[in-house]
Amino acid sequence: MVVPPRFFYDFCDEERQKKYQEWRLRTYVDENASVKWCPNPVGCQYACEYQGVEIVEIHCHCCFIWCWACGEEAHKPASCKTVNQWNVKNSAESENISWIRAHTKKCPKCHKPIEKNQGCNHMVCSKAGGCGHEFCWLCLGEWSSHGTSTGGYYQCNIYDKQSKEGKHADEEKSRLKAKHALDKYMFYFERFMDHDRGMKLTVTEEQDIEGKVQKLHDEHGFEIIELQFLYDALRQVRACRRVLKWTYVYGYYLEDSKEKNLFEYLQKNLEEKTDALHEMLEKDFDKIFFDQENQLTSGSAEAHKKFMDFRMTATNFTNVTQKFLIQILNDLGSDIGLGQRLSSSSSM
Repeated sequence: MVVPPRFFYDFCDEERQKKYQEWRLRTYVDENASVKWCPNPVGCQYACEYQGVEIVEIHCHCCFIWCWACGEEAHKPASCKTVNQWNVKNSAESENISWIRAHTKKCPKCHKPIEKNQGCNHMVCSKAGGCGHEFCWLCLGEWSSHGTSTGGYYQCNIYDKQSKEGKHADEEKSRLKAKHALDKYMFYFERFMDHDRGMKLTVTEEQDIEGKVQKLHDEHGFEIIELQFLYDALRQVRACRRVLKWTYVYGYYLEDSKEKNLFEYLQKNLEEKTDALHEMLEKDFDKIFFDQENQLTSGSAEAHKKFMDFRMTATNFTNVTQKFLIQILNDLGSDIGLGQRLSSSSSM
């Protein structure tokens, strides 16, 4: 027997009615392929309905922007497949293995990985988990056969001779290859995280701007609408940081080619403009209006002129930065429908 919805409203208290409404909405979303919950990692009560076929970005009311196709944070110009590869790589043990290959050698006796943390070539395999074997870092021979005649603690004539004979070529080639791969990964990963932190910082800065806007309104009489450009500029920085963050994922998997040269050129241009706009909002704005040593007189002509000049400069720079953002997305392309966006709707 199916219990009609009216039953819950007629015979249940307010708390049970609320739970029933939540259950109905959640069931509708979970069973409907054209409706998805916002995947904001900090939690969100909104869901979005989309019945199209193209890959789009969802701009949720909670301010989280996500990819409809894969449910990850919006990631253009990187494709969903590339993002998945990157996430797997970051969570896998492959980078630990690469680090071990690049920075350690195996003890010749027990084969435990040994890290060289000093300049001396005299290595002692730790007895804790190892075997206590003493050997030369370069040639891996027993240390007892080394001394002044073989080059002392910082050189190894035995290794030099063996290298000329090609005995260590494959080992060194493997280590250099691992080190190169690790260095490349760390280069892209560190910059990926830098822009991620910068993007998240703008959320806090937007809250700070609210207080500054109110102060400028109270002290100098500027209308709130006149100060909207500050929010526009900061949100432009946030959008650029998000795209720049994912350009480093895009670039990591891009083979050396003319396309990569173009990519790096566009990326550099956008990065420079974004950094300059961000600095303008963080430092220049505070220096003009909130410098304790050179405070502007409330409502003065000087304050008004400086405000108008700064607003014009910031607005123009925001527009320029936006053009560079559009250019990199259009020129690089991806499997994402550029410029398409939806707003989330249903909420619990």
